[in-house]
Amino acid sequence: MAYLNRCMFIGNVGKEPQIRVTSKGGNVASFSIAVSKRYRDNNGEQKEVTNWVNCTAFGKLSEVVKNLVTRGTQVYVEGEYNVNSYTDESGNKKSVTGINVVTLQVLSGFKGHEDDGDEKPGSGFANGVGFEDEDTPF
Repeated sequence: MAYLNRCMFIGNVGKEPQIRVTSKGGNVASFSIAVSKRYRDNNGEQKEVTNWVNCTAFGKLSEVVKNLVTRGTQVYVEGEYNVNSYTDESGNKKSVTGINVVTLQVLSGFKGHEDDGDEKPGSGFANGVGFEDEDTPF
């Protein structure tokens, strides 16, 4: 029997990623991204709904997050949907959903670069800069 567990999101990082070290000495990066949807309601007014996606990156990918990602950075993340269940101090069962990131692409404004209007590495992916019609393979 075949299974598929893959999610893809583009969004903006909401706050500074949290980096921690596991008991085995590996790094884990946790961050959340805002993913928005715009639509018009029945009255024709434009509305926007924002959902927050919890993201966890392990190993070398957590180093990428540590070195390049900060609050406000636009990222593409791809990974496996995950649900973690636990019992809080009051004995209530809780669950937290998110994705375990396996692919991350920084799309805009990452650490170490001033916002001087120059082209940033990775930003062409988001807005198509640098691609001409004759470059398209199809």
